[in-house]
Amino acid sequence: MKMRNNVFHGAVAVMLAGLLATSAFAAGSYKFEKVATIKLGGPAGHGDLLSFDPATHRIFIAMHDHGVSVVDTQTDKLVKYIPDVPNPNGSAVDGHYVFVAAADGAGAGKVNAIVVIDTQTLKEVARVNTKGTSPDWVAINQATHTLYVASDDNNWDEIYDISDPAKPVYKAGINLYPSKPVSGPDVGTLLPAANTIYQADDAYILKINTTTGEVDQHFDTSVKIGKHGGTKASYFDAKNKRLWFATTNFPNPGVFVLTPDLRIIKTLPESGGVDDAQADPELGLLYLYSTSSKGFDVYDTNSMTHLTHVSTGEGNTHTGMVDPATHLVYAFNGGGKGIAPTLLVFKPVKE
Repeated sequence: MKMRNNVFHGAVAVMLAGLLATSAFAAGSYKFEKVATIKLGGPAGHGDLLSFDPATHRIFIAMHDHGVSVVDTQTDKLVKYIPDVPNPNGSAVDGHYVFVAAADGAGAGKVNAIVVIDTQTLKEVARVNTKGTSPDWVAINQATHTLYVASDDNNWDEIYDISDPAKPVYKAGINLYPSKPVSGPDVGTLLPAANTIYQADDAYILKINTTTGEVDQHFDTSVKIGKHGGTKASYFDAKNKRLWFATTNFPNPGVFVLTPDLRIIKTLPESGGVDDAQADPELGLLYLYSTSSKGFDVYDTNSMTHLTHVSTGEGNTHTGMVDPATHLVYAFNGGGKGIAPTLLVFKPVKE
């Protein structure tokens, strides 16, 4: 689809120099008590994204190399390990089904598909090959039953009609920016009511119009692009109408806080390169998960301050989740070298 090139540039380097000069962490108002350790199924190692189904109180966890672990947040126990999902990445829930990206990558005989699983029976009901390879981030507009899938290898977002969950139908693709990326797209944030996706791609933050299928704006953060990209996980704070965008190349510049039209409000420090973002809107807390820092950073989204870093003591703390009903925080620990993969559960306690 055609792309409009409204590039947002500013004196990013100057702003960052001033803001990061006062990067001392704010005094925390919460402490986080570890209340459970849940042993997961599947192989140890670097896993990927989680999704949460509030109807069944189940978390779906992409495991290393293959398989999805399913955890019940009411009992904090493993419900089932679903093995037949090769190289899972992102997932998203729509009604009674979870849609998981299986991402073997390019090559003969490789599996690149959307695997549809019933959230109650935990049985696979459909598998549809994606147009591109290495499908990653997945998001759903539940009102329109529209599925969005980012293709890492092809630098586009694919759009599917999932009105019939057992028969996803490819509708169109959205070409991303830049046209020849170094690293390519990463996790995005879908705002269904605003017909908008905010997505990371190399050092850029993209604002995508899901109605027209075009990239309306692209903002260059000027961060260094490494093996795992530059801009990373994001969160839209609906209460304060602010967009949070993390980066992966610690220590600079950290986390960007922006207006919906991609103007910088503030930058904040990170304890390590960020992989995933999850939030608790009721408490006004944002959690940024980081493999390199072996834990997650906690931010107050109202005051725009860094509160604390919670150490898990293990690497592969790549992703996580929040149960908004209990406010419990889940941190994925991929394990490795004889350590089984687990899901660590933390309770935020007001100090």
